[in-house]
Amino acid sequence: MGAARSRLTSVPAGRVFGVAGGTALATLSQVVLLSTVARQSSDSVWSALAIGQSIGQVAGIACAFGWNLSGPTRWAGSRPEARASLYVDSLVNRVLVTVVVLPISVAIGVFLTPPGQLRMVSLTIVATLTLGLSPNWFNVAEGRAGAMALYNFLPRSAASLVAAALIWFGSPPETYPIALLIQSLGATSVFTAKVVRHATIRIAPLLDTVGTQWQTAVTDFSGGVFSAANVALVASQVTVAELASYSSAQRVYQLGIIALLVLSQSLQGWTVDPSGDRTQRGRQALRAHALLGLVGGLFIGLAGPTVSSLLFGDQLAAPHAVTVALAFSFLFIACNTGIGVHVLIPHGDQRIVLRATLTASAVGIPGVLTLAHFFGETGGAVGLALSQLGALVVLLPQTRRILFVRS
Repeated sequence: MGAARSRLTSVPAGRVFGVAGGTALATLSQVVLLSTVARQSSDSVWSALAIGQSIGQVAGIACAFGWNLSGPTRWAGSRPEARASLYVDSLVNRVLVTVVVLPISVAIGVFLTPPGQLRMVSLTIVATLTLGLSPNWFNVAEGRAGAMALYNFLPRSAASLVAAALIWFGSPPETYPIALLIQSLGATSVFTAKVVRHATIRIAPLLDTVGTQWQTAVTDFSGGVFSAANVALVASQVTVAELASYSSAQRVYQLGIIALLVLSQSLQGWTVDPSGDRTQRGRQALRAHALLGLVGGLFIGLAGPTVSSLLFGDQLAAPHAVTVALAFSFLFIACNTGIGVHVLIPHGDQRIVLRATLTASAVGIPGVLTLAHFFGETGGAVGLALSQLGALVVLLPQTRRILFVRS
């Protein structure tokens, strides 16, 4: 009985390592690509890429319409024969949102574009936001590491390596977002063509998902928008040279975020599984997230300047003060992710998660703008850390009640 209980509540290492292997490959190819772009382009191109990705990530969160957050829970609660239709519903939701979001996000990019870099910013925005249409949430719900590799990690890795080679041999930097766009739309199209054969498209349930999904979409957007828009906010307050070095620090920070997403997505289907003890599993998942936050934060804070110098060159090395501030931000966001995704949402406490994410934005947006204005890129990083700390303060009381009082 004890062994059976251990299997039910222990972290599923096989699932984590399966997803981690594919993500490591995709991340390595991204590092090769970004290192190539950094060494073959100017500060303004590097900054334009960072601005385009920042705006595109915000738009991509909006286009995802909360399905990355609630999709696995919906999947777990639906009948097996209805799951293909659920995926189609989610895709239609996201396409409709994309039609609205795309022109708005490109228009915002126009105001922040460095001189002569409008095409680079625009292409990067469009390519990045299309990741919101990815079928990854569906494969996460099913726990299928092979499908995640086939429709996400492998094509993204191939696109990154091909783009890196082309740029190295003289193609313009815009080759990067073009390759990403082709890969993203191609993988989504192939997966959808496979799934849609088993789906039934009905107007009433489709409208129902739109109506019930909006609160989760707002929660997801509020939680991710500030972190994703951080570079764009800093860009409005600092010089191109300062933004270039800050962008390098953000690249190292994003390596940690990728590891965090791997852990979170690997455990998401497990923590919402109704056949298990959600409280115990949430406790295990939170411990894993906190440990990753501590180890990753130490890496970002101590090794960030050296790593960024090796990857992007001495001219674009991240300042040590910036990486220290981002280290604290990573620790806080790791804890927030573990709490929100694996404890509160499985227990139906989406409103508290929404309150925390709104608090992060309320603290962070004016904090980043003000601190970056007076203290440059270091102030922007401190503002990001304070925003995540604010969210954590809001999340902790209910988390304690669920994990330690009720149990």
